[in-house]
Amino acid sequence: MYVVEGLDNIDWLPKGSFAILTRMHHAAVDGTAAAQLTWALHDLDARGKKPGLGGEHETEGVRAPSQFEMATRAWWNNATSPMRLARPLSRLLPKVGGRLRKEVQKRTVARVEEHNSGTKVPTTRFDGRVSPFRVFTTSRFQLDELKGIRKAVEGSTINDVVTTIISGALRRYLDHNGELPRDTMVAMMPVNTRSGPDAEPGANNITFMGAAIGSDIADPKERLAYVTEQTARSKSIVNAIGASDLTDLNKHIPASLLAATGKLISRIGLDAGGTGKRLFNMAISNVPGPSVPLYLQGAKLKFWSIVAPCTDGMGAVFAITSYDREIYICPTACREIVPAPEFLAQCLEESYAELLAATGAKPKRKPAKRPLKKKTTAKKPVRKNPAGRKAAN
Repeated sequence: MYVVEGLDNIDWLPKGSFAILTRMHHAAVDGTAAAQLTWALHDLDARGKKPGLGGEHETEGVRAPSQFEMATRAWWNNATSPMRLARPLSRLLPKVGGRLRKEVQKRTVARVEEHNSGTKVPTTRFDGRVSPFRVFTTSRFQLDELKGIRKAVEGSTINDVVTTIISGALRRYLDHNGELPRDTMVAMMPVNTRSGPDAEPGANNITFMGAAIGSDIADPKERLAYVTEQTARSKSIVNAIGASDLTDLNKHIPASLLAATGKLISRIGLDAGGTGKRLFNMAISNVPGPSVPLYLQGAKLKFWSIVAPCTDGMGAVFAITSYDREIYICPTACREIVPAPEFLAQCLEESYAELLAATGAKPKRKPAKRPLKKKTTAKKPVRKNPAGRKAAN
């Protein structure tokens, strides 16, 4: 954790503002657990009232285990892990079999639609190997405005609206560089599996689903309807199998096998070439935050952002979060893949304005204007681009 001072020259921040940078490894916590830790550091008002995050456990009178007890528990957990694996497998296999049978029947009887979740994942600039360098930026939108957009398509959610904004921004970014694929891009979307009284407050409790985001659809309202349909379809598959069952399964798989599987999945996208065997193009992760202001030692939290991890084959991650009636879209990307993060931020603003106009929702404020610098829009190779050496704030 780092404290950053000297922010007095940022015009939209009050004098004396400071920032706190918190670094956590994704192997230890997922986005929701990291956000809960952030909220735990803050108060609900300047006087020090703590927020209720849920999942708190009574610790009074509980003795900390000794090192011998911890070692004994670890040995016992490892020894009994194969037996515990049978429980989620027994719940999972019938669901997978039933779902597979229904899908085979459905695809046999019905004609495959032009846009469907089985569409070939296209090749984009986001599918290559990543460098050690990252760029990131954050765009803010009013929650009330997104709710107005959501009403234009029945069944859509705020997450669908934000996904549509991201899809439109990627469409603009790639089209500007002459790289817009003919097929829709596909996003990996983490699913929070915390539910019920046995939900763990920390650690990793997520599984994943994939959804086509309609980047090949020019009309914003049609794109929103398509995204709504695709995410609903993907959620139905995850719910039919059981998201918590998938998470339980991961907990009991040996760490070495899990690590090897992760590397294999990453390599699939890298080695696919033009065969269309990729799984995803990028990730879109939703980490909800509090809807009320928070304070730290009397200082009001004015802004927060997320820098997400990128991997080979997935060179861009869009983290979505919320705070005090605002929605934050926080793209993180490899510097060589997205050399112009300020242009990507501009594309997000323009995509939002386009969707707002297409759905007839009333804006609460004017979208920010970011001038496009010619030197930041060069096409690949990007290593010669001086703008690639700068990360947006």
